[in-house]
Amino acid sequence: ALFNKGLGIESFIRQYSQVMPEVPLIGGGAALGNGQTIGELIPESEDLVLLAVADGSYELQSINIYNKTNISVEVKKQSPRQFEELRVLPDGEWQNALEFYFDQQKIRNIDENNFELMTFCDNHNRNIHCSISGSFLKTGANLPNDGILQLVATTNEDAQAKFADFIIEGDSLIFGCAGVRSLLPQTCLAGKNSLCLFLFGELVTQNEMPMFGNLMLAKFTKK
Repeated sequence: ALFNKGLGIESFIRQYSQVMPEVPLIGGGAALGNGQTIGELIPESEDLVLLAVADGSYELQSINIYNKTNISVEVKKQSPRQFEELRVLPDGEWQNALEFYFDQQKIRNIDENNFELMTFCDNHNRNIHCSISGSFLKTGANLPNDGILQLVATTNEDAQAKFADFIIEGDSLIFGCAGVRSLLPQTCLAGKNSLCLFLFGELVTQNEMPMFGNLMLAKFTKK
């Protein structure tokens, strides 16, 4: 499933899962060029392209390339994709989310304009990409219902190694986040008869549940 924008995907997944709970999903949101608010789809479609594979044997795999930091937080959601305050679990006090994020970047020697080397994941191991929107941290996918997130981080070298290992399998269609692409210091070659696409948000299957996240990798492999 490919979408021309990153909004409304969670609603589609929820309705899709009610109708076809046994059929897994892979895909994501089309990447946007400078000045674009809506991506381009092939074949052309108003909102999304849904392609079904009826024959053959295939396997879906998803991976989170980030490492957990053992820091968990609870956030106060201002909207499904914005929060201004958080507290470190289990008993931390509420504090400004931007200040917390910048402090954690400094601890790891990450530039404050880099939102790819460190991010958050939920209890399903689904990442969400952060950016600044006024006084809020804005996310590229919906926050979890329980508001619980885990801080995760990576290095360029670790991201490169895990990405290269994931795409080496042949006969695969691989979807990755454009943010992950920005972490790679070198070009990687996909396996024989494989194709890798970079998107703005990915549909992944975690614990047999389709979900929309960011900074993830997913692949569809012929067996």
